[in-house]
Amino acid sequence: MQSTRPVQGSHLYVLTVQGKNGQSTSFGTFTPREGWSRYDALCALMTEMEQNAPGLGLTQPIVLYFSMEPNAL
Repeated sequence: MQSTRPVQGSHLYVLTVQGKNGQSTSFGTFTPREGWSRYDALCALMTEMEQNAPGLGLTQPIVLYFSMEPNAL
């Protein structure tokens, strides 16, 4: 019997931010574009978080925690 696993990104991330209306944590996998820096990846993840949680008030968020590591053991 074959197991079907969802496609995962090359990196695992955890991101916790504080907005003016609350705090939120996001985690998952992500494949940065070629040539991207950690900062580029963080900005992309922040944009995605803002779109998914518009009520947090993330116009000037405070990053409480950010980790991005290769998604391999």
